[in-house]
Amino acid sequence: MKYLLDSNVVIDILRDDAGVTTRYETESQNGNEILTCPIVYYEVIRGFKISNASKKTR
Repeated sequence: MKYLLDSNVVIDILRDDAGVTTRYETESQNGNEILTCPIVYYEVIRGFKISNASKKTR
């Protein structure tokens, strides 16, 4: 199965939200593909740059 993540889910993973991170790890270990689209990538990186989060941007 393939999962396409929205920006809010990616942010929850980056913030180490226990429930979301556990689900991500479970699905990944079960061989499911976890994907994001370029727009989500852009949104997350843009948010980091706006908030001056240079470590997270890297």
